[in-house]
Amino acid sequence: MVSVLVFWLNFFAFTFMFGTLGLAYLRLRRKQALRERLYLMFIILNVLWLLSQTFFFFFYRIMDQPQPQHLILLGNIRFGISVLIAYLAPAFLFGLSLRSIPRILWLLLLAGPVLTVVIAVTLRSRESHVGLLLFSMAFNGTLGVGSLCVLRSRHVEQEYRSFLWIHGIVFILFALSYPIAMIWEPFGSLETTLTLGGVFILLWSVNDIVVYVRYFAPSPNEDVPDGFVRQYGISPRETQIVSHILAGRSHKEIAFELGISPRTAESHLYRIYRKCEVGNRIELLNTVRRYG
Repeated sequence: MVSVLVFWLNFFAFTFMFGTLGLAYLRLRRKQALRERLYLMFIILNVLWLLSQTFFFFFYRIMDQPQPQHLILLGNIRFGISVLIAYLAPAFLFGLSLRSIPRILWLLLLAGPVLTVVIAVTLRSRESHVGLLLFSMAFNGTLGVGSLCVLRSRHVEQEYRSFLWIHGIVFILFALSYPIAMIWEPFGSLETTLTLGGVFILLWSVNDIVVYVRYFAPSPNEDVPDGFVRQYGISPRETQIVSHILAGRSHKEIAFELGISPRTAESHLYRIYRKCEVGNRIELLNTVRRYG
């Protein structure tokens, strides 16, 4: 009974997660930036990892006679995805905490998957079950603590902060589940791992829906706060531009509404960025809404 409930929990979690994947793609289209690309790839890898974990659980717990080759294949797939996450997750976290990622840092990040492969293969060859558990604990714990540490960076945009909290706390819980399982064996079961994974996916999905509605979804025309206009010396024409930005319109849509060329609309927006000392639409929206 418990196995069936865990399976359906993950089924509904994945249903939400595919919606989150679609929202991440829409975010990427509205804001072409390295962070959005890394975030989309990070979601895809986590979906694939948890999907393989769910299939592993299905074959191992629910099927009466699971085929060993299926379990081996799914185990190898999970390991391969973990190696990719060992590279992409640090890159994503660095991408949030830094304005840009130097090329040398991209190369240094390759040490993550290389060490993952070397350590995991070594421990497997020695059939060190405890060693693998400790390595998994360190791997997940490092990702969790890293997410919480990134929150201290002033470069992290507001729409990513709630995700970092969720990611950090859940991965620390993943890490703590291993030493707890050594003391209390039932806590190390597949059901516990899948339950944590399902809850993580649900929290992540609900968070991304809220973030999209708050920061990215088009909204009706909003009045530009007077305090913002006075503080940054925004002209009447620039105020119109900001109003359309608040409504979620693109450069071409703004140009059509105001009867100007797209290039002129971009020039107005560039001047607004300079006055407000921001680099993109999200930062501008955050600045405007502080005066709302």
